[in-house]
Parts: sequence; C-alpha cells; structure tokens
Amino acid sequence: MNDFITNYNQDGDRRRNPNLQDTHESSGYANDEIEVYDDLPPRHKPHMHVEKDRRFWEAGMRLEIPEFHGSLQPEEFLDWLAVVEEILEFKGVPEEKRAQLVATRFRNRATAWWQQTKLMRNRVGKAKISSWEKMKKHLRTTFLPYNFQRVIYQRLQNLKQRRRSVDDYTMEFYQPLARNEIQETEEQLVSRYIGGLRI
Repeated sequence: MNDFITNYNQDGDRRRNPNLQDTHESSGYANDEIEVYDDLPPRHKPHMHVEKDRRFWEAGMRLEIPEFHGSLQPEEFLDWLAVVEEILEFKGVPEEKRAQLVATRFRNRATAWWQQTKLMRNRVGKAKISSWEKMKKHLRTTFLPYNFQRVIYQRLQNLKQRRRSVDDYTMEFYQPLARNEIQETEEQLVSRYIGGLRI
C-alpha cells in the first residue's frame, strides 16, 4: 500500500488528503491493514476486513457443545448428537480433534462409560478411539436400545393420521427420520407418508 492515503482533487491530480489520514489513524488500524479508494465509485470499492469481520462475528456466538450425562432416553441422546454435529461443523473443528473435544463434555454416567471404555481397550491392546465417527458408533451402541431401529421402523409402519391435523401428522412422521439413519428411498418415504393420511 502507498505510504499515505490519496485522492483526486478537482484538477485530477493526486494529492495527500490529511483528513483521511487523520481518520484512518484514529480508527486503530495500521496502514498495511486497510486501503481506501476514494477515486472509485462505492459499488467498486473492495470489501475490507471480510475475514476479520467473520472471525469477530463467530467469536460473538457463544456456542458450546452441550454436556452429555448419559441419558437413557433415546430421543434426548439423538437430539444431543445432532446438536454436537452442527456445532462441530459450524466451528470447523478438525476431524482428529472432534472426539477429544466431545469427550470433555461428558458428565456423570457418560464420564464413567468413557473412562471404562478407554481402560478396557487399553487392557486388550486395542487402539484408542480417536475419530469422531468411531466415537459416535460406540455412543450409539451404548446409549440406544439394541432394537431401537426396529422400533422406529414399526412406529413409522403403524403411524396413521387419524384425528391429527396434517401438520401434527407430518411432524410426527419426520421426527424419527431426522433422528435416525433410515435407509429408504424418497419414493418409499413418500409412499409411506401418503399411506398414513386419511382418505
């Protein structure tokens, strides 16, 4: 960047603008951090400090991974898992750090389970659980009933609108889908949904 901020005078000559210099210095930014282009129309001025503004905005979002106490309620566990996934993605946490970060939010029964799991794996010579995908698999195995998927399928199979409004029926239809990895095509789900509606 130039050593000083310039603009055009009425004759078209470049000259130093002391007013801009004072404003610039009082803003707290160093000369190499910002550029001002007074000779460009507003729509052509470059976006300045976009990355800095983004970091400032993210820093203002006090998002924390919620604690997990080892609940035996499947819906509560799956809701927690979904929130964790969203926060990890939003914060851009590297894959190799995700499992360690999530483990810091375990409490009570979940803490006891995690410590026991690490101890048992160490005793039998198994590698540490270092990936988030592997941790999720172990979490699901421990905190979801063994027949949970079958129960969800049965619930969808038997779900009927009856006296519910369409909105209530739709919400009850999609809740188990949002919380589980149900392997059905879109056509199958649409057919299942329509089959539960009142004639």
